[in-house]
Amino acid sequence: MEEMEKTVEEPCRTINIFGDITPSMTHDILEQIFEIEIHDLVEETPDPVIVNIYSLGGCAYSCQAIIDALQSLRATVITRAYGSVQSAGFLIFLAGQFRLAGEHTTFMCHEISYGLDGNLKLHLQEIDEFKRMQNRMNALIKKKTKITDEDLKSWSGTEKYFDYDEATKYEIVNYLFPLDEAYW
Repeated sequence: MEEMEKTVEEPCRTINIFGDITPSMTHDILEQIFEIEIHDLVEETPDPVIVNIYSLGGCAYSCQAIIDALQSLRATVITRAYGSVQSAGFLIFLAGQFRLAGEHTTFMCHEISYGLDGNLKLHLQEIDEFKRMQNRMNALIKKKTKITDEDLKSWSGTEKYFDYDEATKYEIVNYLFPLDEAYW
């Protein structure tokens, strides 16, 4: 019997995050990222992963899962923003080593928000959890951009919008379209 050579099909290296970031969407995105991760175990120099984002935000836990998965990849991650990238979408955008945007893109960040029924003890517990998550998200923002603690404090309780020029100034966007292959 002749042995058949196994070939591994190259996974799609473009991930599209369009719309609300929900647990269901996150499931699909994580599956795609994990396929790339497995494929890249045998690649000496994996091709970059491109993440296109148009999102008004979504679930904070889903956002964190996508960020962790993207940051675990060996491949270079290029995030590209289109139209509006807000809230959880803004944070996922920051996971890219190369972050590009169209000149008509608007960015928005804000503190984590939530709605909750229940009693006082439950609310106090949730407040502690959301403070922990907010600190984690602030650390990501400060690590990846030129946004400072003072900036974050002055924007507290608001929705901070950035046009393309301001996003470039704060290094939210750190490369211009089109990104030349020489960068990776």
